[in-house]
Amino acid sequence: MNLLKKTGAIAVAFSLLSFSAQAKQLDILAPSGNTGNGWKQAVMWHKALVEQGYDSKLHWTKNCHKNNKWIKNNPGRQAMYMLPANSWKSNRAKQNCTPQPHISYDNLVSVLYLRSMALCVSKSINFTNVNDFMKSKKRIKIGVSDYPSGMFNDLSKQFNVPFQEVTFGGSSKTLKGLIAGDVDIIFTGYTAREINTPGVQCFATSKGVNGTKAFAELFPNWKLKNLANFSIMVGANIKSKENLADAKAALHKMLKEDSDLVNYYSKSFIITGADLEATGAALGDFWKTVDTWISLDN
Repeated sequence: MNLLKKTGAIAVAFSLLSFSAQAKQLDILAPSGNTGNGWKQAVMWHKALVEQGYDSKLHWTKNCHKNNKWIKNNPGRQAMYMLPANSWKSNRAKQNCTPQPHISYDNLVSVLYLRSMALCVSKSINFTNVNDFMKSKKRIKIGVSDYPSGMFNDLSKQFNVPFQEVTFGGSSKTLKGLIAGDVDIIFTGYTAREINTPGVQCFATSKGVNGTKAFAELFPNWKLKNLANFSIMVGANIKSKENLADAKAALHKMLKEDSDLVNYYSKSFIITGADLEATGAALGDFWKTVDTWISLDN
C-alpha cells in the first residue's frame, strides 16, 4: 500500500513537472534572413527566454510561407515572432502571403518597437548638406531592402533628379552595398550597426534622433516623412489568454532587463515594449503603418 502511495505520489509529481514545463515553453521564430537585424534580435530573444527558465527553441523559418507552414505543422509548440509593418506589406505584394492565422488581439503578444528609418551616405563623399548632395548627381542610386517601388518619387520631384532603386537581400547587405560604392545613398532602419559602422554617415531619420535632421524638416512633401518602422510581436499556437499574457510578460521583462537587448535598442534610439504601450501605441497603429506602405502603390 505504501508502495502504491509512493508510486502515485511520484506520478503526480512528474505530472506537475510536465505541466510546469509545458506552461513555460515558448519558441522564437525568425521569418527573415539569417544575417540581418531580424535574425540578430531573434537570437537575443531566444537567449533571454532560456535565461528566464523557458523551454525555448530558435527556428529560422526564412519567410512568410515557411513561417505559416511551421505554425501549422507544430500545433503543440508555442512560439512568437516579430512582424514589422513594412514586412507585412512586402510579404503580401511579393510573395502573395499573409500571416496565418490573421493578426488580431487574439494572437498579439505586444507592440514591440518603434524605430526610426534613416537615409545614410558614405563619409568618403564629404557630405555637408542634402541640397548640395542632390545637385551633384544626375541620378541617385538608392539602396533599399524589401520596400515598395516608387517610394522616392516625392524626393525625385523635390530635387529634380531621378532616383534609381537598388534592392538588396536584407539590411546588412544594403549597408555593405553602400560601403562598396554600389549605391549613392541607402534608406534603412536606424540601428546601432548604421550608427557605428566606420565610413557611414546617417544624416536624416524619421524622428530626427541622435543629432540627425528629421525627414519632415528636409523633405516636407514626402509621403514617408513621418514614417517610423512599427513592429509587433505575434503569438503562434498560443491558445489561452493566460499563456498569451505570460509571453507578453516574458517579452517585456527581457526588453527591460536583458543587458544585450537593452544595449541594442538604446543605442539605436528605439522605443520598445511597455514604454511604447505607455505612449498609447496599439495594434491599430501597426495597421496604420501598413496602410502607409500600401499607399505608395496608389
